[in-house]
Amino acid sequence: MIRTRRPSRPSRCNRERSWPGAVACLLMFLTIVCTSATMMVQNVGPLTMPDPDMHVFASWALATGQSRNPIEPRVDRNGNTLRKQPITGPVAVLGRGSHMRNALLSDILYDEEQQIVIPQDKALTKQRRALTAAMAQDVVTVRSARANQYFPIAYAPQATGIRLALSKNLSLWDALTWGRIANLTTFVAICCIAIMFAGRWRWAFLIAAANPMSVFCASSLMADSTLIALGLLIGSLTVYAAQRGGAGRPVPAPILVVAGLVTIVLASVKIVYVPLIIPLLLLPNRTVIWWRKLMLTVSVLAAVSALAFWWSQYQYVAPSPRTDLAWNQQWMLAHPWEVVITIGINLLMYTWRVPFDEMFPYLAPIVLAYILTGRGQRHDADININASNATAARGPVATAWRWLTTHTMTISLILVYGLSMGATFGALMLTWTKGSTFTHGIASIGGFQGRYLWPLLGMLPLPWLDAGMHKKIDDIRKPAQSESSAVTTADAAPTALAMPTTPVETAAPVETAEDETSSQLATTDQHTTQQPVSSTIPAARLAEKPAEQPSRKSAAKPAKSANQSTPRKKKNRKRRR
Repeated sequence: MIRTRRPSRPSRCNRERSWPGAVACLLMFLTIVCTSATMMVQNVGPLTMPDPDMHVFASWALATGQSRNPIEPRVDRNGNTLRKQPITGPVAVLGRGSHMRNALLSDILYDEEQQIVIPQDKALTKQRRALTAAMAQDVVTVRSARANQYFPIAYAPQATGIRLALSKNLSLWDALTWGRIANLTTFVAICCIAIMFAGRWRWAFLIAAANPMSVFCASSLMADSTLIALGLLIGSLTVYAAQRGGAGRPVPAPILVVAGLVTIVLASVKIVYVPLIIPLLLLPNRTVIWWRKLMLTVSVLAAVSALAFWWSQYQYVAPSPRTDLAWNQQWMLAHPWEVVITIGINLLMYTWRVPFDEMFPYLAPIVLAYILTGRGQRHDADININASNATAARGPVATAWRWLTTHTMTISLILVYGLSMGATFGALMLTWTKGSTFTHGIASIGGFQGRYLWPLLGMLPLPWLDAGMHKKIDDIRKPAQSESSAVTTADAAPTALAMPTTPVETAAPVETAEDETSSQLATTDQHTTQQPVSSTIPAARLAEKPAEQPSRKSAAKPAKSANQSTPRKKKNRKRRR
């Protein structure tokens, strides 16, 4: 039985060589993020962002302990029951005089008319004046807030900064600025951990994390920065686990625990990001033991289900105007296949529309960075040939199974994007699509924003990881195959080249030690001269020692009778006498 040698861990020198690259990547990331975030904080007001009535209100509610305020159900003109949560706070932050600006990220980051990157906010002066005025502390209660739309844990960094500023009696402008800095600090810390675990993919993760859209979300009060950072973190943990699996080492239990906690936090904010845990569950059993996969799956699903059930009693669902939630839900449950077709076509339509969309300049560099990083991880041609030859004789079922088992990461990438984006479009179909369009062809689902894709960018290396894993595994198996083939060739060699197996005639027993020694030398010389050694004998055959033939030393020794004794024994007998 031939045992395959377990691949050794990387040497200390190789591990030390990787540290300079990681440190350089982190320094580059910190330089880019701090520089761009400083410009954004100076040029953009704290109340300018997409959906400020949701992010600002939720941050203020959590900072002041109002996240558990009682819910006031209301019925709108379409018959939808909405769970409104009243929030009390300063007029300059929550009132109509706060000069909030609801704008798209593309409009905030680039001014097409003046052709300026990160232009000065149009409402910056008004917001500063309102937040620093003497009347800014006037209290108002807002009953139409959206503070309970997302789970409060998404606003923990912003609320921490605001709470610290309020405890020091700072102005409202400084309080919101502290919230922005705390959000940025949390984003940078999580992204640094993700870059450290990404290995050779660290530079691609740097571009995804230092993207202007990611940095703006982190430098504002938006909760999307936390989702983006956690999405990159679970992607880097998947990369780390796959690389360890390719090296023949199992994944440590703390990595799985952290991945499960990150998935629970992501799903508590947006349940559409639950599929991010799928790649870890599809890793081979040699990388992640099956019972650990089972425990991870059960614990994540149980925690997410419990949080979703509890939060559904307080969550605010924001429908678009002229949308009947009850009618849409009834129609979607009665026509499941039509819903699947509608979601699939809208996904394709969005894919075709991306090159002409305003999000393409921000998304293209990230995808290009992943492609350039993974260009060296490919299957060798001989590996593909061996795989096809091994499966050709087994039939199409075995061939399909071989393809599935060697492309698990690619399949998991398709599942992650398909399920996450499908669930996102399904939620938008329920809440943002007019029901009358369902019965007149394929409905166009609106309300999708490009930043919903950013938490999924950490999964883009999966296809190249798949190739790298199986390439390493095949490289490990090659030495074992070569050894087995060498042994087989040696066994099939002609018998003329084999070593003699006939026993050598031994000399007769003698009485004295001198005669015995001379007979042994004579027998050894005779055995040496009668045994020809061919230069054509394989090295593998010469290295072997068959069990049935005696060695030279044992063959040269004469057989001893029961009464024969060695010279030492004779001397001992004489001494005893």
